[in-house]
Amino acid sequence: KYHSLTNDSNQYSNYLYGAALASIGKSKLAIKYLTASINFYKKNGNFNNRKTAYSVSYLNRGILYIQTNNIQKGCLDLSRAGELGNNEAYEYIEKYCK
Repeated sequence: KYHSLTNDSNQYSNYLYGAALASIGKSKLAIKYLTASINFYKKNGNFNNRKTAYSVSYLNRGILYIQTNNIQKGCLDLSRAGELGNNEAYEYIEKYCK
């Protein structure tokens, strides 16, 4: 069982674990891990060139928020993912955030 939410060296693992949890329908726990990943990147910058993980963490968390009926938070995360260069976010914004 994976438990790192605070160990700085495992932040990329938090992103991967959050994505895995999302894929099996564990939305609330996935949001928790993706949030830990996002918070690390916000605090420490582009750690080990993981900008993609940072933007995809926002994308995935935004989608999860929308799926759990928190549209406002979801749209904010999708917008941030787009600002970070994730063009896929704009497809979701067009569909869910108008």
